[in-house]
Amino acid sequence: MQLVKIVFNCVFLFASLPLFAAAKAPASGNVPANAVESASGLHYLTLHPAKAGAASIKPDFFEYKISIWIKNDAGKFQVKESGVLRSSFKSVAQSSPALARAALLSPVGETRRWWFSTGDNSIQPQIFDLTIVGNVDPVPAPADVSAIPANASKTSSGLAYRVIKKGTGTGHPILQSTITIDYSGWTPDGKLFDSSITRGEKAVFPLNGLISGWKEGLPLMSPGDTYRFWIPGYLAYDSIPNANGPKGMLVFDVTLYGFE
Repeated sequence: MQLVKIVFNCVFLFASLPLFAAAKAPASGNVPANAVESASGLHYLTLHPAKAGAASIKPDFFEYKISIWIKNDAGKFQVKESGVLRSSFKSVAQSSPALARAALLSPVGETRRWWFSTGDNSIQPQIFDLTIVGNVDPVPAPADVSAIPANASKTSSGLAYRVIKKGTGTGHPILQSTITIDYSGWTPDGKLFDSSITRGEKAVFPLNGLISGWKEGLPLMSPGDTYRFWIPGYLAYDSIPNANGPKGMLVFDVTLYGFE
């Protein structure tokens, strides 16, 4: 069975869970005799049961909390807790197939301790506590999607923008740059029409091939920044024949990861 790989820095959101009493550390690294074995060969114990009738998640975006038990130099178990993570089921399945199977088998709201065998009898199973919070909308429409808010900055062209998160990167892309971004776009009624996040992969574009609002807005950003843009129709798709995008003002959230 494949070693579980869990990456904490590739998530979208930290949130809060109902507080439970701290779970006791495993007695040993071995699978206990009273553990339940799933059809796929995974073992678990239920630490905090879900409410009666709780369903499992759908293989889409979901939130979960995971605590990994690791032995220190003294041979005692210590726990590394993640907080609540948001990810797509696809990305979890690609990086940690066993974790994805455990997520599908766990009812929403239940905390289970899982033992994952590495297939090597000389290595103790990995142990972690998993709580499934539930499926989530990965890109809910912003509260200010319907109109440009008073605290937005405006350029002379009519482009409006607001800094959602300031990153630590330096420099700015130019029209000749190729950019790496995540983005989501909505119409003013809150309808999502495009998103790299729902596709589960970052977008890479030549900046000079994009709509005028992006050509003007992206050079304001540095790597790590997240901006929200309100782009009037004449800087978006209104003047582009046979464009795939909607007409009228559009709202985009864009995170710039890098450019070259």
